Amino acid sequence: MTTHQGAAHRRRPFGGARTEEGFTLLELLIVVGIIGILINIGLPTFFSARQRTQNHAAQAILRTALVAANAAYVDFQDFGAVGQQDPKTAADVLAGYETGPRFVATPSSALNSIHVVAAYDDNDLGFIAMAAPAGDGLCWYAFQTNDGAPQYGESATAADGTCDASVAGSVATYPEFPA
Repeated sequence: MTTHQGAAHRRRPFGGARTEEGFTLLELLIVVGIIGILINIGLPTFFSARQRTQNHAAQAILRTALVAANAAYVDFQDFGAVGQQDPKTAADVLAGYETGPRFVATPSSALNSIHVVAAYDDNDLGFIAMAAPAGDGLCWYAFQTNDGAPQYGESATAADGTCDASVAGSVATYPEFPA
């Protein structure tokens, strides 16, 4: 192998001598292709991990809110009565029991906030329903009546991106949050 003045002599991939420093177009295209493949492999994994994290956060917030709701139940002896406190709403009442989640009176669209409905059903049975957004158009729900164990469920957000707890009784079907 002979050297030219000032530059090391390198063989080109398809033969011939090369005397300039730098990369060939083929080498750059191969590197760009490899980076593209790695991005295509990594991005779906990243987004699914992000969604799982948001799901678990929303579920944890609802569990914490149920603890607050059950603390209020001890005082009122009725979930429906929690929502009947005039002029306070159920969200205001529960905010006094728990400082972790942010309870909202209107349907919730912000992560880490919970929409709460506490009222009576058609059979005068007190219930409390909560909804927490988990991002990417998903809502998690918790629902509990005076005489029952909590139930959980998931559903898509409303057209305006909010989670409304008033539909929780119709979607809450799991005895525990699904994995």
